[in-house]
Amino acid sequence: MGGDGGVAPNLRRFIVTTKAADQSVRSSVGRDTAGRMLWSTCDLSKEPLRHPIVLCPLGFLFNKEAVLHCLMGKSLPAEYSYIRSLKDLRPAILTPNPAFDEARSDDATVPFECPITGAPANGVNRFVSLSCGHVISRKAVEQACSDASSQNACPVCSKPVLVDDTRIVNPVDDDLVSARKALELRRLSLAEKKKTSKKSVSTSDSSSQPKHGQVTRRWQKSPKSMMPRQMRPMPIGR
Repeated sequence: MGGDGGVAPNLRRFIVTTKAADQSVRSSVGRDTAGRMLWSTCDLSKEPLRHPIVLCPLGFLFNKEAVLHCLMGKSLPAEYSYIRSLKDLRPAILTPNPAFDEARSDDATVPFECPITGAPANGVNRFVSLSCGHVISRKAVEQACSDASSQNACPVCSKPVLVDDTRIVNPVDDDLVSARKALELRRLSLAEKKKTSKKSVSTSDSSSQPKHGQVTRRWQKSPKSMMPRQMRPMPIGR
């Protein structure tokens, strides 16, 4: 599911217009500065993002090593309790910004950009993560899906895209609320599927057992054939 509940038939309809946030819900500083921080640092360790980078169910970026370390040591902070295992994370394929130089403290440049439009991932431009892992700008999605024949395909790798699993990256305000609701619905749906699967297995097992008073084919043989060979009566005349 995505920011719109995962019911859109194509990627373009997935991109919905929400009220722009004037201030990041995860920082008290200005939106631009907060956006650059989210796109340049691991949301858990606060260290610079380094490959391999992963995306959490809510859409935030992490250094995989940092999450793995916390999961193994069972030291994941309570605010990230929704991350239960590595299965909850998926690779985030980010496109480096050639103009970015980590050695310079230039707030105007950011480490990543859209591979289609070149738009900087600075917290101002909206980006989404497709089910294939590629992270692209909303504008790129709109351009790629302007033709009905190209819908539900990644504009970078052309792989089929699961619209229900498209996520807004670094969501704020209404997008973050929608992401939380979508995660809850996904997990409720998964729990219901597991419950149904267990019921079907239980029903199958019970149907294979003989009912009360029912004799299976094995025990329908004659009593003589069920006797040990040495106890069977000898035929007359032998």
